[in-house]
Amino acid sequence: MKNLYKAALLAALGLATVTAAQAGTYNSGDLLVGFTTASGNDLIVDIGQESALFSGESFSGVAALLTSTYGANLDGVSWGVIGNGPNSGTVRTAWTTTSPGSVPATITGNAAFGKLNTAANALASDFSTSGAIASGQSATPAATLANSWNTETLNGTLTTDYVNAYENPNVLGAGQADFSSVLNNASAPTLLGDFTLGADDSFTFSAVPEPTSYGMLAGAGLLVVSLRNRFVSKKA
Repeated sequence: MKNLYKAALLAALGLATVTAAQAGTYNSGDLLVGFTTASGNDLIVDIGQESALFSGESFSGVAALLTSTYGANLDGVSWGVIGNGPNSGTVRTAWTTTSPGSVPATITGNAAFGKLNTAANALASDFSTSGAIASGQSATPAATLANSWNTETLNGTLTTDYVNAYENPNVLGAGQADFSSVLNNASAPTLLGDFTLGADDSFTFSAVPEPTSYGMLAGAGLLVVSLRNRFVSKKA
């Protein structure tokens, strides 16, 4: 009973403790955050369902693992967040981080989404058993392994590697990364918020007030320019 209570409490606190990889099943909709220096060991953590994210969420378990893996110096650490919903149905959703202000690549059709899905599931491999990491679990594969974060998202050479099947989701060092959802129907990605990696190894998520399409942002920018030009013309 005490163990069940403890597990429920940790779940409510949002990954207060992240366990090492054990046999399990990767769940569609889970987000994977990965860290790499392209040498030594990578760190991959399943931070749970995208639908459970909330603004101001702090992942203390990720922070603890970062400290034990990389210490206090994050200058050479590349990191990002990826995930995808079920590889079925008409409309399928993927999630990815990008450099602040940059727009994720669109996804056109089920075949393109399937390649992304295969690569994402390879990243969830736990490297020690026949299962995969599940929510709240982590893995620390050697950066040279085929399914490491380094190989899949940063320096992969195969067409099936995530970086080639879709794109590179990483940013470098402490700072922010935009977080977006992308549908498989070639529509404009939607900005959901940003993840922030602090110099103190903290890892947090902040949502935008309302999910915003990059197409809408571009349209708003054009409107501002148009109004400014009209104002200048009237003033002249």
